[in-house]
Amino acid sequence: MAQAIPFRAGACRHRKSVVYSIPFAPGQRVMVPLNNVGYLAELQIMLNLTLTTGTAVTPGSTYDGQAAASNFLPFINLQTPQGEQVWTTNSRDLYDFQYRLFHADQGITSAANPAAPPQFGSGNNALLAQGGPVAFDPSYSMYVLATTTAQSIIVRYRIPVSFNDGDNFDMGLLMRQISNSQFYLTLQMAQTTDLLGNSTGGTFTTATVTGSVIIEEIYYEAVANNGPVQPPNFTNIVRLRSNQTSSLVNGLNDLRYDQGPVLTDAFIRPMNAGVADTTAPTGTVNPSNIAYIQFLANLANEVDNRTGYRLRYDNAVHLGKALRPGVFHEDFFDDTGGGTAVNVTRMRDFINSNASSQLDFWVSYAGSPGAGSNLAVFYREVVALGG
Repeated sequence: MAQAIPFRAGACRHRKSVVYSIPFAPGQRVMVPLNNVGYLAELQIMLNLTLTTGTAVTPGSTYDGQAAASNFLPFINLQTPQGEQVWTTNSRDLYDFQYRLFHADQGITSAANPAAPPQFGSGNNALLAQGGPVAFDPSYSMYVLATTTAQSIIVRYRIPVSFNDGDNFDMGLLMRQISNSQFYLTLQMAQTTDLLGNSTGGTFTTATVTGSVIIEEIYYEAVANNGPVQPPNFTNIVRLRSNQTSSLVNGLNDLRYDQGPVLTDAFIRPMNAGVADTTAPTGTVNPSNIAYIQFLANLANEVDNRTGYRLRYDNAVHLGKALRPGVFHEDFFDDTGGGTAVNVTRMRDFINSNASSQLDFWVSYAGSPGAGSNLAVFYREVVALGG
């Protein structure tokens, strides 16, 4: 009998748009059963909305433009038929995650000069999209605050289920061609107040938010056991997980990473009184109020220790564009070099949390936290399915 060929050689990819379409109902939660077809590799969520504000308001100093540009789905969950959590995240963290998926030289950039992101509108009357990674979408559209006319919103989030759609495309594929068992995608749609941010410049009233959430897929053809093509390994899943600390203090903050997963990416964002802290210390360039982030194993073995300036610089050099202000990416994934080799790995730098008794990110914060301040964090991890 001939030996089965590897899945990488015999895989058949399917790309399908508008697989599921859901009316956007502010504040509502919907659970979508996914089709029992093939091996899921990626979902894309596109928002096609119309927003009409009842009052035109100029944002004040506490206005959180980052949240307003990306807070459309405050809870996104993907779970297995057995209820295991593959994703527990939100559109705000996924918006930042879009930046690390591509290099600007690949044409995936928000402007010809990534250091000068586009501004939608002018002055304080504009919603600053902070160089949104979705701006390369020719259909991308975002609303402006100081207007009461109906405005189009078109935003797309690419969410890899496996590591990527190139090298390592089969690591984390979800086997969903199972009889009488389904994966479920749960979406929480934002209240209209979530989309308008926090402003001291006046009070918003909102007339309507209407439109659809459109879900698209990339998946691979399922192959028969003992057939001519060897199936991929489904023992591990790639988990996307959002979390936050209980508080934020001036000085050192311990962001504890518990044992179990293999860590590949961490995005850390300081939140001061519920607003992303993008304030640079006096007389310095913008790394926000993060002095440094140190990553320690067993409270002694130093894995990484970089200032806020260095992290921002390293992130921008690697991706060809700066992350949104106040966002810091700890990258244990990209290790192939080659300039534009982004989101490609040989798994050299992965952090196996089970190899240490304790892991901690020590975040030195130089700001003055108000009530409700914390460190928001987003992880990409590898975990054993059912483990």
